[in-house]
Amino acid sequence: MAQIVVKAEEQRETGSAPSRRLRGAGRVPGILYGPSGATSVSFDAREFRNSFAGRASRGSLVSLQLPSGPRLARIQDLQRHPVRREISHVDFMEIDKAEIITASVGLDVEDGLTLQMTSIDLVGPAGAIPGSLAVTMDSVNAEGNVIVSKLALPKSISSVLDADAVVATLTPVE
Repeated sequence: MAQIVVKAEEQRETGSAPSRRLRGAGRVPGILYGPSGATSVSFDAREFRNSFAGRASRGSLVSLQLPSGPRLARIQDLQRHPVRREISHVDFMEIDKAEIITASVGLDVEDGLTLQMTSIDLVGPAGAIPGSLAVTMDSVNAEGNVIVSKLALPKSISSVLDADAVVATLTPVE
């Protein structure tokens, strides 16, 4: 499974006033911290929100598509407007694909199931961690639950949660 892809632009201006102008234009300012230093970036707010389906959080992996080339990063910090809850700034930390990390991964649920959690933490090489995990009816056990051990994880990836932790339940038919 692929990482979440976000098209970003490198910015030259930094500070409060340029950030307000970016937000007014429907973009979100951010900073990408990496081995070569910090780079100011911005990206479309709507595209970012739709890519994450409202599940963007600290630890989520992102493939930033910059004009200088793609970079794998994780969300280090996510700031939201205090009233509107819109994302107002994101700090990214560039990572190496072979580095062993813990990342928060969103869950995609199939109709007929109710999620008990919206994301789970996975451990493994950064390049192998999926952008999201599918929770399907095939994973339901005899009690009507989907547990962590029934999720289809890539070979080199493991969950931080206990194997018996419930991630989804069957939705009662009314």
